[in-house]
Amino acid sequence: MHLKRDTDFALRVLYCLVNSRKTGEGGQEKSLPLAKIAIQAGIPRMVARRICDRLREAQLIELCDDCDGLDPAYCVGPGLSRRSLSDVIRAMEGSNSLFAVFGRDTPVYRHCRQKIDRIERAFERMMADVSLEKLLEEDEKDRRVLSDR
Repeated sequence: MHLKRDTDFALRVLYCLVNSRKTGEGGQEKSLPLAKIAIQAGIPRMVARRICDRLREAQLIELCDDCDGLDPAYCVGPGLSRRSLSDVIRAMEGSNSLFAVFGRDTPVYRHCRQKIDRIERAFERMMADVSLEKLLEEDEKDRRVLSDR
């Protein structure tokens, strides 16, 4: 499976938001302005905006109240611990289908359909088991490795 570059960018954006969040006043999540997300994620600002729009549509992130029109600020969406890598792939790729390019009316597909369906269900379960929060949150070991560089 070859994922689109936008999926990589989406994971970078989510990584920035997950690891920058600190509870602000009133228990609200700390938000990051789009310009800062773009810099931290290492992607152009216009691309970051497009990625953030897609992640918002999938309810993985939210537009925060403390933003101005020129530089909107974002924070992680509610229930991130219940969201998975599968959700990001679906939001950015349109589906998780490994065999989406297969012609469904071909002899090969008709012959292999049950096996292909089993493989896709197993892949979906595997991706759904990868919690975004656990995948993206830095732990102490990550901080040590990054600070040694």
